Amino acid sequence: MKSALDNIQRKTGIQEKDLYFATFAYDRSDATRKEKSLAFQLFADQLIGQFHIIETAMSDRDPLTTGRTSSNFSDIHGKFAGSFRFNRVAENYFDVIGLPIVKGRSMTRQEVKDKAHVAVVNESAALLLGQGQSVLGQHTHNWVGDLKIVGVVKDIQIPKDGTLKEKVRIYTYYTGRQFRLMIRLQTGKILEKFHLRELIQNIDPNFRLISLKPQLENKHKLLYADKVQAVFTFSILVIAIGLSMIGIYGLISYNTRQRRYELGVRISLGAQSTTIISMLLRECLKPMCVGGIIGLGLSAFIYGISLQFFTIELELVTILMATLAMAGFGLLACYLPTRKVLADDPVKALKQN
Repeated sequence: MKSALDNIQRKTGIQEKDLYFATFAYDRSDATRKEKSLAFQLFADQLIGQFHIIETAMSDRDPLTTGRTSSNFSDIHGKFAGSFRFNRVAENYFDVIGLPIVKGRSMTRQEVKDKAHVAVVNESAALLLGQGQSVLGQHTHNWVGDLKIVGVVKDIQIPKDGTLKEKVRIYTYYTGRQFRLMIRLQTGKILEKFHLRELIQNIDPNFRLISLKPQLENKHKLLYADKVQAVFTFSILVIAIGLSMIGIYGLISYNTRQRRYELGVRISLGAQSTTIISMLLRECLKPMCVGGIIGLGLSAFIYGISLQFFTIELELVTILMATLAMAGFGLLACYLPTRKVLADDPVKALKQN
Protein backbone atom coordinates (compact mmCIF):
# COMPACT_ATOMS: atom_id res chain seq x y z
CA MET A 1 0.00 0.00 0.00
CA LYS A 2 2.92 2.34 0.70
CA SER A 3 4.11 2.25 -2.92
CA ALA A 4 0.56 2.97 -4.15
CA LEU A 5 0.23 5.93 -1.75
CA ASP A 6 3.65 7.22 -2.81
CA ASN A 7 2.57 7.14 -6.47
CA ILE A 8 -0.68 8.97 -5.67
CA GLN A 9 1.06 11.69 -3.67
CA ARG A 10 4.05 12.10 -6.00
CA LYS A 11 3.86 15.10 -8.34
CA THR A 12 4.29 14.46 -12.06
CA GLY A 13 6.77 17.30 -12.50
CA ILE A 14 4.60 19.12 -15.05
CA GLN A 15 1.66 21.49 -14.63
CA GLU A 16 -1.02 19.09 -15.81
CA LYS A 17 -3.91 21.30 -14.69
CA ASP A 18 -5.38 23.40 -17.54
CA LEU A 19 -3.23 21.41 -20.01
CA TYR A 20 -4.68 19.49 -22.98
CA PHE A 21 -3.30 17.26 -25.73
CA ALA A 22 -5.16 17.41 -29.05
CA THR A 23 -4.79 15.28 -32.18
CA PHE A 24 -5.93 16.56 -35.57
CA ALA A 25 -6.24 15.33 -39.16
CA TYR A 26 -5.74 17.39 -42.32
CA ASP A 27 -8.31 16.65 -45.03
CA ARG A 28 -6.68 18.35 -48.04
CA SER A 29 -5.32 15.35 -49.95
CA ASP A 30 -3.67 17.49 -52.66
CA ALA A 31 -1.45 19.37 -50.17
CA THR A 32 2.22 18.50 -49.92
CA ARG A 33 3.86 17.57 -46.64
CA LYS A 34 5.50 21.00 -46.44
CA GLU A 35 2.17 22.76 -47.08
CA LYS A 36 0.50 20.68 -44.38
CA SER A 37 3.28 21.44 -41.91
CA LEU A 38 3.09 25.19 -42.60
CA ALA A 39 -0.71 25.12 -42.33
CA PHE A 40 -0.52 23.37 -38.96
CA GLN A 41 2.06 25.86 -37.67
CA LEU A 42 -0.20 28.74 -38.71
CA PHE A 43 -3.23 26.99 -37.20
CA ALA A 44 -1.41 26.49 -33.87
CA ASP A 45 -0.36 30.15 -33.76
CA GLN A 46 -3.89 31.38 -34.53
CA LEU A 47 -5.39 29.31 -31.70
CA ILE A 48 -3.55 31.48 -29.16
CA GLY A 49 -5.89 34.07 -27.73
CA GLN A 50 -9.00 32.13 -28.76
CA PHE A 51 -11.29 30.71 -26.04
CA HIS A 52 -8.89 31.20 -23.09
CA ILE A 53 -5.99 29.50 -24.96
CA ILE A 54 -2.74 31.18 -23.88
CA GLU A 55 -0.09 28.85 -25.34
CA THR A 56 0.29 25.99 -27.81
CA ALA A 57 3.20 23.70 -28.61
CA MET A 58 3.50 20.93 -31.16
CA SER A 59 4.40 17.48 -29.87
CA ASP A 60 4.21 13.93 -31.22
CA ARG A 61 2.79 12.60 -27.95
CA ASP A 62 1.46 13.80 -24.63
CA PRO A 63 3.93 14.11 -21.72
CA LEU A 64 2.23 11.48 -19.56
CA THR A 65 2.18 8.81 -22.27
CA THR A 66 3.12 5.26 -21.39
CA GLY A 67 3.53 4.22 -25.02
CA ARG A 68 6.40 2.11 -26.32
CA THR A 69 7.75 4.43 -29.03
CA SER A 70 11.50 4.15 -28.57
CA SER A 71 14.79 4.22 -30.43
CA ASN A 72 18.32 2.97 -29.84
CA PHE A 73 20.73 5.58 -28.50
CA SER A 74 24.44 5.61 -27.77
CA ASP A 75 26.13 7.26 -24.80
CA ILE A 76 28.50 10.22 -25.23
CA HIS A 77 31.40 7.79 -25.79
CA GLY A 78 29.68 6.12 -28.75
CA LYS A 79 28.76 2.89 -26.94
CA PHE A 80 25.24 1.46 -27.13
CA ALA A 81 23.29 2.74 -24.09
CA GLY A 82 19.87 1.20 -24.70
CA SER A 83 16.49 1.66 -26.33
CA PHE A 84 14.77 4.72 -24.86
CA ARG A 85 11.53 6.60 -25.34
CA PHE A 86 11.75 9.82 -27.30
CA ASN A 87 9.42 12.61 -28.32
CA ARG A 88 9.56 15.13 -31.16
CA VAL A 89 8.62 18.54 -29.82
CA ALA A 90 8.56 22.24 -30.69
CA GLU A 91 10.91 24.76 -29.11
CA ASN A 92 8.35 26.03 -26.56
CA TYR A 93 7.13 22.58 -25.50
CA PHE A 94 8.78 22.65 -22.06
CA ASP A 95 7.37 26.10 -21.27
CA VAL A 96 3.84 25.03 -22.22
CA ILE A 97 3.79 21.86 -20.10
CA GLY A 98 5.67 23.51 -17.22
CA LEU A 99 8.73 21.24 -17.23
CA PRO A 100 11.80 23.09 -15.87
CA ILE A 101 15.10 23.13 -17.75
CA VAL A 102 17.83 22.47 -15.18
CA LYS A 103 20.88 22.81 -17.46
CA GLY A 104 21.51 24.34 -20.84
CA ARG A 105 18.59 25.44 -23.00
CA SER A 106 15.71 24.28 -25.13
CA MET A 107 15.85 24.03 -28.90
CA THR A 108 15.37 27.27 -30.82
CA ARG A 109 12.60 27.81 -33.35
CA GLN A 110 15.16 28.04 -36.12
CA GLU A 111 16.71 24.71 -35.07
CA VAL A 112 13.28 23.05 -35.17
CA LYS A 113 12.51 24.65 -38.53
CA ASP A 114 15.87 23.55 -39.97
CA LYS A 115 15.53 20.10 -38.35
CA ALA A 116 18.92 20.63 -36.77
CA HIS A 117 20.44 17.58 -35.11
CA VAL A 118 20.05 18.79 -31.53
CA ALA A 119 18.32 17.16 -28.54
CA VAL A 120 17.20 17.86 -25.01
CA VAL A 121 17.37 15.00 -22.51
CA ASN A 122 15.88 14.50 -19.06
CA GLU A 123 17.91 13.92 -15.89
CA SER A 124 17.67 10.12 -16.09
CA ALA A 125 18.92 10.19 -19.69
CA ALA A 126 21.79 12.49 -18.65
CA LEU A 127 22.87 9.93 -16.05
CA LEU A 128 22.82 6.99 -18.48
CA LEU A 129 24.27 8.77 -21.48
CA GLY A 130 26.85 10.78 -19.57
CA GLN A 131 28.29 7.92 -17.53
CA GLY A 132 29.22 10.34 -14.75
CA GLN A 133 30.15 13.22 -17.08
CA SER A 134 28.24 16.30 -18.19
CA VAL A 135 26.24 15.68 -21.37
CA LEU A 136 25.91 19.33 -22.43
CA GLY A 137 27.60 19.85 -25.77
CA GLN A 138 28.16 16.10 -26.16
CA HIS A 139 26.62 13.88 -28.83
CA THR A 140 24.36 10.85 -28.78
CA HIS A 141 23.64 8.74 -31.85
CA ASN A 142 20.43 7.12 -33.13
CA TRP A 143 18.91 6.31 -36.51
CA VAL A 144 18.61 10.04 -37.34
CA GLY A 145 22.34 10.54 -36.87
CA ASP A 146 24.43 12.41 -34.33
CA LEU A 147 22.38 14.58 -31.97
CA LYS A 148 24.05 17.36 -30.01
CA ILE A 149 22.65 17.61 -26.47
CA VAL A 150 21.86 21.25 -25.72
CA GLY A 151 19.79 20.97 -22.54
CA VAL A 152 18.68 18.84 -19.60
CA VAL A 153 15.14 18.95 -18.17
CA LYS A 154 13.52 17.48 -15.06
CA ASP A 155 12.15 13.92 -15.14
CA ILE A 156 8.42 13.47 -15.62
CA GLN A 157 7.18 11.16 -12.87
CA ILE A 158 4.92 8.47 -14.35
CA PRO A 159 3.73 5.70 -11.94
CA LYS A 160 4.59 2.81 -14.26
CA ASP A 161 8.15 4.05 -14.83
CA GLY A 162 10.03 2.17 -12.12
CA THR A 163 13.60 1.67 -13.33
CA LEU A 164 16.05 4.35 -14.43
CA LYS A 165 15.85 3.22 -18.07
CA GLU A 166 12.06 3.47 -18.04
CA LYS A 167 12.30 7.09 -16.86
CA VAL A 168 14.59 8.14 -19.73
CA ARG A 169 13.13 10.67 -22.19
CA ILE A 170 14.97 12.20 -25.15
CA TYR A 171 13.41 15.15 -26.99
CA THR A 172 14.29 15.97 -30.61
CA TYR A 173 12.99 18.49 -33.16
CA TYR A 174 9.35 18.38 -34.27
CA THR A 175 9.04 16.96 -37.79
CA GLY A 176 5.50 18.08 -38.62
CA ARG A 177 4.33 14.64 -39.72
CA GLN A 178 1.88 14.35 -36.84
CA PHE A 179 -0.75 17.04 -36.25
CA ARG A 180 -0.68 16.97 -32.49
CA LEU A 181 -0.72 19.90 -30.11
CA MET A 182 -0.27 20.72 -26.45
CA ILE A 183 -2.75 23.43 -25.43
CA ARG A 184 -2.45 25.56 -22.28
CA LEU A 185 -5.56 27.35 -21.00
CA GLN A 186 -6.04 30.17 -18.53
CA THR A 187 -6.25 28.96 -14.93
CA GLY A 188 -9.58 27.33 -14.09
CA LYS A 189 -10.91 27.25 -17.67
CA ILE A 190 -12.20 24.11 -19.42
CA LEU A 191 -11.84 23.21 -23.08
CA GLU A 192 -14.45 20.89 -24.61
CA LYS A 193 -14.34 19.21 -27.99
CA PHE A 194 -17.18 21.32 -29.42
CA HIS A 195 -15.27 24.50 -28.46
CA LEU A 196 -12.24 23.33 -30.40
CA ARG A 197 -14.34 22.25 -33.39
CA GLU A 198 -15.88 25.74 -33.56
CA LEU A 199 -12.40 27.27 -33.54
CA ILE A 200 -11.30 24.92 -36.35
CA GLN A 201 -14.22 26.03 -38.51
CA ASN A 202 -13.30 29.67 -37.98
CA ILE A 203 -9.53 29.26 -38.52
CA ASP A 204 -9.02 26.43 -41.04
CA PRO A 205 -11.86 23.98 -41.88
CA ASN A 206 -9.37 21.62 -43.52
CA PHE A 207 -8.38 20.43 -40.05
CA ARG A 208 -10.48 17.92 -38.16
CA LEU A 209 -10.31 17.13 -34.43
CA ILE A 210 -9.57 13.47 -33.67
CA SER A 211 -9.15 13.50 -29.88
CA LEU A 212 -8.75 15.85 -26.93
CA LYS A 213 -7.14 14.62 -23.69
CA PRO A 214 -7.08 16.72 -20.51
CA GLN A 215 -3.76 15.90 -18.85
CA LEU A 216 -5.28 16.02 -15.37
CA GLU A 217 -7.74 13.30 -16.43
CA ASN A 218 -4.86 11.37 -18.01
CA LYS A 219 -3.00 11.52 -14.69
CA HIS A 220 -6.04 10.14 -12.83
CA LYS A 221 -6.27 7.25 -15.30
CA LEU A 222 -2.60 6.40 -14.75
CA LEU A 223 -3.18 6.39 -10.98
CA TYR A 224 -6.43 4.38 -11.12
CA ALA A 225 -4.77 1.03 -10.34
CA ASP A 226 -2.83 2.56 -7.42
CA LYS A 227 -5.98 4.14 -6.01
CA VAL A 228 -7.89 0.84 -6.22
CA GLN A 229 -4.99 -0.97 -4.54
CA ALA A 230 -4.78 1.62 -1.76
CA VAL A 231 -8.55 1.58 -1.08
CA PHE A 232 -8.73 -2.23 -1.19
CA THR A 233 -5.71 -2.70 1.09
CA PHE A 234 -6.94 -0.06 3.54
CA SER A 235 -10.43 -1.61 3.63
CA ILE A 236 -9.02 -5.09 4.36
CA LEU A 237 -6.75 -3.59 7.02
CA VAL A 238 -9.63 -1.75 8.71
CA ILE A 239 -11.85 -4.86 8.66
CA ALA A 240 -9.08 -7.08 10.08
CA ILE A 241 -8.17 -4.61 12.83
CA GLY A 242 -11.86 -3.98 13.58
CA LEU A 243 -12.63 -7.68 14.01
CA SER A 244 -9.55 -8.14 16.19
CA MET A 245 -10.51 -5.16 18.32
CA ILE A 246 -14.04 -6.44 18.82
CA GLY A 247 -12.66 -9.80 19.98
CA ILE A 248 -10.14 -8.20 22.32
CA TYR A 249 -12.73 -5.81 23.75
CA GLY A 250 -15.27 -8.57 24.36
CA LEU A 251 -12.75 -10.89 26.05
CA ILE A 252 -11.17 -8.28 28.35
CA SER A 253 -14.50 -6.62 29.14
CA TYR A 254 -16.04 -9.97 30.12
CA ASN A 255 -13.04 -10.83 32.29
CA THR A 256 -13.27 -7.46 34.08
CA ARG A 257 -17.00 -7.80 34.74
CA GLN A 258 -16.44 -11.26 36.18
CA ARG A 259 -14.18 -9.70 38.80
CA ARG A 260 -16.82 -7.34 40.20
CA TYR A 261 -16.94 -9.21 43.49
CA GLU A 262 -13.17 -9.02 43.92
CA LEU A 263 -13.20 -5.32 43.06
CA GLY A 264 -16.06 -4.70 45.45
CA VAL A 265 -14.09 -6.36 48.27
CA ARG A 266 -11.00 -4.27 47.50
CA ILE A 267 -13.01 -1.05 47.48
CA SER A 268 -14.75 -2.00 50.76
CA LEU A 269 -11.34 -2.52 52.32
CA GLY A 270 -10.32 1.00 51.29
CA ALA A 271 -8.49 0.52 48.00
CA GLN A 272 -8.27 3.69 45.89
CA SER A 273 -9.81 3.82 42.40
CA THR A 274 -6.49 4.77 40.81
CA THR A 275 -4.80 1.79 42.45
CA ILE A 276 -7.42 -0.65 41.12
CA ILE A 277 -7.32 0.87 37.62
CA SER A 278 -3.52 0.74 37.41
CA MET A 279 -3.54 -2.87 38.68
CA LEU A 280 -6.04 -3.99 36.03
CA LEU A 281 -4.26 -2.11 33.25
CA ARG A 282 -0.97 -3.80 34.15
CA GLU A 283 -2.68 -7.19 34.10
CA CYS A 284 -4.17 -6.41 30.70
CA LEU A 285 -0.88 -5.23 29.28
CA LYS A 286 1.00 -8.42 30.13
CA PRO A 287 -0.87 -10.82 27.77
CA MET A 288 -1.12 -8.11 25.10
CA CYS A 289 2.65 -7.52 25.16
CA VAL A 290 3.38 -11.26 25.06
CA GLY A 291 0.91 -11.77 22.20
CA GLY A 292 2.28 -8.74 20.33
CA ILE A 293 5.87 -9.98 20.60
CA ILE A 294 4.89 -13.47 19.43
CA GLY A 295 2.84 -12.03 16.55
CA LEU A 296 5.61 -9.69 15.39
CA GLY A 297 8.15 -12.50 15.66
CA LEU A 298 6.04 -14.84 13.53
CA SER A 299 5.39 -12.04 11.01
CA ALA A 300 9.12 -11.34 10.70
CA PHE A 301 9.81 -15.07 10.22
CA ILE A 302 7.15 -15.42 7.50
CA TYR A 303 8.34 -12.20 5.85
CA GLY A 304 11.90 -13.53 5.68
CA ILE A 305 10.74 -16.76 4.03
CA SER A 306 8.49 -14.88 1.57
CA LEU A 307 11.38 -12.74 0.34
CA GLN A 308 12.91 -15.87 -1.19
CA PHE A 309 9.94 -16.15 -3.56
CA PHE A 310 8.39 -12.67 -3.80
CA THR A 311 9.39 -9.01 -3.70
CA ILE A 312 7.50 -7.60 -0.71
CA GLU A 313 7.94 -4.09 0.64
CA LEU A 314 8.05 -3.89 4.44
CA GLU A 315 5.54 -1.25 5.59
CA LEU A 316 6.72 -0.36 9.09
CA VAL A 317 4.25 2.51 9.46
CA THR A 318 1.27 0.22 8.87
CA ILE A 319 2.60 -2.38 11.32
CA LEU A 320 3.21 0.28 13.97
CA MET A 321 -0.25 1.80 13.51
CA ALA A 322 -1.94 -1.62 13.76
CA THR A 323 0.06 -2.52 16.90
CA LEU A 324 -0.74 0.78 18.61
CA ALA A 325 -4.43 0.49 17.66
CA MET A 326 -4.62 -3.01 19.17
CA ALA A 327 -2.88 -1.91 22.38
CA GLY A 328 -5.05 1.20 22.72
CA PHE A 329 -8.27 -0.70 22.16
CA GLY A 330 -7.22 -3.39 24.64
CA LEU A 331 -6.55 -0.79 27.33
CA LEU A 332 -9.86 0.90 26.56
CA ALA A 333 -11.65 -2.46 26.86
CA CYS A 334 -10.13 -2.88 30.33
CA TYR A 335 -10.64 0.71 31.47
CA LEU A 336 -14.31 1.24 30.57
CA PRO A 337 -15.78 -1.78 32.45
CA THR A 338 -13.50 -1.00 35.43
CA ARG A 339 -14.78 2.58 35.59
CA LYS A 340 -18.34 1.28 35.48
CA VAL A 341 -17.70 -1.13 38.37
CA LEU A 342 -15.97 1.57 40.41
CA ALA A 343 -18.87 3.96 39.84
CA ASP A 344 -21.33 1.44 41.39
CA ASP A 345 -21.85 0.97 45.12
CA PRO A 346 -19.36 -1.71 46.32
CA VAL A 347 -22.00 -3.13 48.65
CA LYS A 348 -24.28 -3.69 45.66
CA ALA A 349 -21.48 -5.55 43.86
CA LEU A 350 -20.98 -7.77 46.93
CA LYS A 351 -24.73 -8.54 47.20
CA GLN A 352 -24.93 -9.49 43.50
CA ASN A 353 -22.19 -12.08 44.01
